[in-house]
Amino acid sequence: MRTWLPFVLFLTASACREAPSAGPAAPEPAGSTVLELSDAARASSGIELETAGPREARARLAIQGDVSLPPAQQASVVAKVPGVIQNVRKRVGDSAKRGEILAILESRDLADAKMAYFEAEHTLDFASKALTREKRLVDKGISSQEAYQEKQHALEEAKVAHAGTLQRLKILGFQEVELHDLKKDLKRNMATYRVRAPVSGQIIKEAITLGASVSADEELFLLADLGSVSINVNVPVKEIRAVQTGLPVKVFCTQTDLESQGKVTWIGAIADRATRTVPVRIEIDNADGNWRPGMAARVEIESSAVPLPVAVSPAAVHQIEGKTTLFVEQDGGGFEARNVEVGHQDDHVVEITSGLRAGERVASTNSFVLKAEWLKREGG
Repeated sequence: MRTWLPFVLFLTASACREAPSAGPAAPEPAGSTVLELSDAARASSGIELETAGPREARARLAIQGDVSLPPAQQASVVAKVPGVIQNVRKRVGDSAKRGEILAILESRDLADAKMAYFEAEHTLDFASKALTREKRLVDKGISSQEAYQEKQHALEEAKVAHAGTLQRLKILGFQEVELHDLKKDLKRNMATYRVRAPVSGQIIKEAITLGASVSADEELFLLADLGSVSINVNVPVKEIRAVQTGLPVKVFCTQTDLESQGKVTWIGAIADRATRTVPVRIEIDNADGNWRPGMAARVEIESSAVPLPVAVSPAAVHQIEGKTTLFVEQDGGGFEARNVEVGHQDDHVVEITSGLRAGERVASTNSFVLKAEWLKREGG
């Protein structure tokens, strides 16, 4: 155990010395007192000094948030035509690949749309052949140019009608090659409509009953890509400058002992007036599916480096009579107990926003010795 050698602290006769300027906005400390140390006392105390100056801080923010699924990772599966549910192949919790059949329904409207397409295709074929025949007759002088133009006009109308019926079926998810295959066997059930997954994902919601009638655009399933999830947090305005997109973060769920690495993907442009916070979104990988939307999470954000014009180590900072105080070295060898204001800080550095200027030297390691002597003298 180290034994401190006795030392004597002498109060100056004036009890105050003029404090050095602390910058443009730094007021002169009222009633600042200088403690004088003898050389022997200073050597035995183990007090070490440091020079205040520019440094960087990395703040650690611990904020509660909620796990959510971004809308862009959800897909609503709807019945694009009215019909009756004939078969259900997927249920809530099942995974589905893009294009996989989720359910089958029977739709009279679909049958009508297919027949309209086949009729339009037949009309188009007939009009095309009629124009070809008319062209041969005109070339032989048997038919008139007016008759040829009529056939040409009929072909254009047939093309427009055909394109319209084809487009309607494409909207319903049919490809032209499928329709040509179907045309080869008109004995097939024209009313069969297969509800397919628009994206790969997991079914997180269903609203479908076997034998039930559904209307056009009625939602049957909700698919979600749970490969990644988001954590939504609200960061205080005073800390938001330390948060940047791409910043790595740690995410915890104390209820399940989950821990993951994530990164900041979005920072809101507007602060909430009531809470004085800014919304921030963090994305984490969820390949194993352990993170579920709706869970609570704790986010620890270690900010990017924030430049501090004037800063000292935490060991130099003390709370005396409710005020933040530093012991600043004086020309005569003593220490002035000076009140200051602080800003950003982390485990290694404290920003001094008022009361100290860069280049001044302050007591840091073992500066508590000065605090103890100060409190003893003030109390006595």
